[in-house]
Amino acid sequence: MGTANWALSVKALVLNSEGQLLLLKRAGRSRANAGRWDLPGGKVDGGETWEAALEREVWEETGLTITGKNILGTAFRHLEGRTIIYLIAGATTSNREVMVSPEHEAFAWIDNKDIRFYDILPQFKPHIEAFLPVLSSENDLSTS
Repeated sequence: MGTANWALSVKALVLNSEGQLLLLKRAGRSRANAGRWDLPGGKVDGGETWEAALEREVWEETGLTITGKNILGTAFRHLEGRTIIYLIAGATTSNREVMVSPEHEAFAWIDNKDIRFYDILPQFKPHIEAFLPVLSSENDLSTS
């Protein structure tokens, strides 16, 4: 069998108790999107649920534990001969202390008014712009 020409990735719109969104700045040495702002998350491993992958990836990249996970939308991107399919989920955390992984060089907790100051990856920016005002006002991402 050949290599799959697609991969599934999960990304999180993580909000803190003040309704601020977490962004991560990709390291300058990254093969793709170096220096751009990203959402925490990553690839789903074989046999792993999207929820487990999201928890694992957010923990690995930030040291944060998340709750209230629900899918808000999808996105895709063609990269290096493959299509990356993204599940974009909302989640909350009670901790603001981020431990940035080697994949990233900085983090920021932002408010809706701050979005324009960040070079956010284009496949995620529409989701952030659409959901951040609503999520920040509700600050409740748990499913009913």
